Amino acid sequence: MPWPLPTSPQDRVDLAKSYPFFAPDYSYWLDSSCCLRLEERLASSGKTLGTVLEGRTPVVGHGSNRSPEQLKRKYQGHDTFDEGVVVTGIWLEDHDVVFSSHMARYGSVAADLAPAPGVSVQVFVNWLTPVQLEMMHKTESSYSFIPVEGNWSPLDWQIPEMFGRDFPVYYYKSNDDPLKRGGQPISIAAIPSKGRQGLSLCQEELLALVHQVEPEELDRSILRSIDDQTYRHALMAAAQKTFV
Repeated sequence: MPWPLPTSPQDRVDLAKSYPFFAPDYSYWLDSSCCLRLEERLASSGKTLGTVLEGRTPVVGHGSNRSPEQLKRKYQGHDTFDEGVVVTGIWLEDHDVVFSSHMARYGSVAADLAPAPGVSVQVFVNWLTPVQLEMMHKTESSYSFIPVEGNWSPLDWQIPEMFGRDFPVYYYKSNDDPLKRGGQPISIAAIPSKGRQGLSLCQEELLALVHQVEPEELDRSILRSIDDQTYRHALMAAAQKTFV
């Protein structure tokens, strides 16, 4: 279920470089008409958080799925979006968000969640209805859907007692190995963390290393990677050999 890419070449380049996209520092409610702080939405609807979350599956968004703009791309125009996506921020312990050796069709090197003792990372939990979850699966074909193992604490909104820490939380695990430097995965600098000590890069910095072209040729190479799947795969195959 691919969402449409921008038509403008510059917009395509900007999209590739801006991954994992903006995410707020608070829990939120997103639907086809608005994006609100979660507590504001609950106050206006008169519903409790427990009621809203009932029947939904919690799925960690550690890359673009933490971002309202990306979730909107995936659900815009579908009836299920009117049911709203509930997104709660958490600090996940002993994990970090790192670059996978997978390039998305829009030219960004994608994220993965990796064990990292002593590191806490700020991610988000998307609470998805059955239909929303089915749609999300279709956008994550390069990932495996598995449970998260680790302790966590809420970023700004306490999950009710009925959804205590023993309930299963899932995430999409990349089917590709992480990119590394010195044997350690490269962290995504845009994702807030505590205790991170290894190398962390922004998307544009990593793309410059992956494409291995002169700076003035980077945008052209990014556009080629979007248009040419074979070229995209060749870039990542080369990166897997050199990023160790």
